[in-house]
Amino acid sequence: MSFPAKDLGGILMNGEGMVTAIPLIEGYIGSDAVANLIITKIYQDDAVSLAIDIGTNSEILLGNSEKILACSAPSGPSFEGAHISSGMKAVTGAIDSVTIEGDCLSYTTIGDVLPKGGICGSGGVIDLVAELFLANVITKTGKFRDLNHPRIIVDGVPKFVVARNDETSTRSDITVTEKDINEFLLAKGSLKTGWTILSEKYGIDPSQIDKIYLAGSFGTHVDIENAITLSLIPPDIDRKHILFAGETAIGGAKMALKSVSERDNLQQLLAKIEYVELSVEPSFNREYLRSIPPISPV
Repeated sequence: MSFPAKDLGGILMNGEGMVTAIPLIEGYIGSDAVANLIITKIYQDDAVSLAIDIGTNSEILLGNSEKILACSAPSGPSFEGAHISSGMKAVTGAIDSVTIEGDCLSYTTIGDVLPKGGICGSGGVIDLVAELFLANVITKTGKFRDLNHPRIIVDGVPKFVVARNDETSTRSDITVTEKDINEFLLAKGSLKTGWTILSEKYGIDPSQIDKIYLAGSFGTHVDIENAITLSLIPPDIDRKHILFAGETAIGGAKMALKSVSERDNLQQLLAKIEYVELSVEPSFNREYLRSIPPISPV
């Protein structure tokens, strides 16, 4: 859809210039997913690729030059730091990676400053849950194994301390609870269900996927091995073929702005895409229940 800028108002450009919206696919899969395809070019490749852009609604695309399946996984906002008691967006001061070795926990923050008060979902929470599991602090269902652990405080609700108050700029502990971990597992269960069902409908096993593209902030801050530990992405793929696509919504919009041919190709591209509504799939409940609890050993 295109409109003269003067008809829209509030846009600082020549009023006779045209403002064009990249088309959406369907339902909760908007034009940012189309921009993802513009960047990754999976519709031109013979290899079968999986593209994932995690957000409140995570867009998942699977296919190649012959056909592409698309779905939206209602993963909730926990990947963006919401619904997590100490969660925050991926901004300066957010904890974006966590490592646990024995009794020693270390972390990094965006901007390399003191923790500002939280953990970003796209990197820090993923790392934290995986590291807690690998360090045997939580069970595969996200429950604390030993409330006497030196980093667990029991003040009504048991909390695992990621950063102590004397380490943070807010002088408050940054913690995670079992409820936080459960929120994350529900979200990752939805995501895994998405690519599992798309693979099923495509007629392949997830191990037969040739490439994986990770988009958005998820593809900027995530640790690949931890994402595999948590079954966020299929494990049986050459790590060299797991690619960071960057901010594809912005990049795809820029390419569509600058290239007439990219805009002209959009309708041809959309004709290759088949939308899959997860909630009506017969296997959805089965796959979702399978995907929530287990955290897979690497």
